[in-house]
Amino acid sequence: MLQVKRFIAILLVVVVLLAVAVYCQPVDKTAMEEVSEALSKVGYDVAVTEETQDFLHGQRHRLVLGPGEGRAVTVYVYKNADEAQKEAGYITNDGFGLDYIDKLGNGQGVRVEWIDAPHFFLYQNVIVQYIGTDETILAALQNLCGEQIAGSPFRQDTPSCTTLEPWMSQP
Repeated sequence: MLQVKRFIAILLVVVVLLAVAVYCQPVDKTAMEEVSEALSKVGYDVAVTEETQDFLHGQRHRLVLGPGEGRAVTVYVYKNADEAQKEAGYITNDGFGLDYIDKLGNGQGVRVEWIDAPHFFLYQNVIVQYIGTDETILAALQNLCGEQIAGSPFRQDTPSCTTLEPWMSQP
């Protein structure tokens, strides 16, 4: 009888430990969810919308940031990190264009006149695009994604940082 009670007690402990282990495992978040969460942590309400393709070829999602109007981050989602890395290689260093090579080996260029300073980040299987100068947004994206892969300088301690006048934000 004592052995049965011990067996039941041990079995109960094992079941509890397994339940805790399963319950406490980190949730496997997508890269886009992590970007959204990083922006939420710095005080923005994030509303996600799916949009048709635009500048890049990934599946485009717009993260509209509130409170207030006019702030948004665009996230292009790719099947894997390799696809995102390949597409990121086409973005010009200044963030104002794309330089593709077509199937025939011909260069195909696209230039864009953004309304503000462009910033692009690569994070796992997504390319994050922010057009603007909000230091809080930029810091949150840099903290999550690392240094930007293309675009205008934004950190005041960066030697190449220049203050853009509104008329200078276009190429």
